[in-house]
Amino acid sequence: AGLRRQITKHQQQLEDLRAKHDAQMTELLLVQNEKRKILMEHETSKLRTKDEAHTMEIKEWKDGLRLRKSKLEDFFSRQLKDSEAFYSHPPASTISVKRMSLSMNSNEQQTGGGAGDSSSEYGGSVNSTSYLQQTISAIGATDDVAPSSGTTSNRINFSTQDGVVPQTDL
Repeated sequence: AGLRRQITKHQQQLEDLRAKHDAQMTELLLVQNEKRKILMEHETSKLRTKDEAHTMEIKEWKDGLRLRKSKLEDFFSRQLKDSEAFYSHPPASTISVKRMSLSMNSNEQQTGGGAGDSSSEYGGSVNSTSYLQQTISAIGATDDVAPSSGTTSNRINFSTQDGVVPQTDL
């Protein structure tokens, strides 16, 4: 009878331990779930805060976009005006070519040359085309004004004594 009592006592302790173990497991699972929930809420609030900060940054960037665009457009228009002003006036080297051409033309008229020549923009004909081409290449003149329209072109027209007008692309 003592053995049966001891066996029942051990079975009762074993059941109590299993019940206690199950209760502790359930409690630990609840605590873990609560901690997971708190962690998720914290992470969600961090993400929400960062998302709001990012949204505000984008809004501020978009608000400043028009101002930056207008400043850039003003800057580019100033650059365009400056470059147009710089390139619309003939460089000094082109002016010296025109003067040289005029002086060569007046020399030809004094010597009787140039009869029947076609007139260039510089006021007459040029006796030596190759000399003028070499001179223009040496001083680096690149722009010229077309005789009839007054518009800028990249061609320089020369007239020779035989009436042939070679055109040189620069």
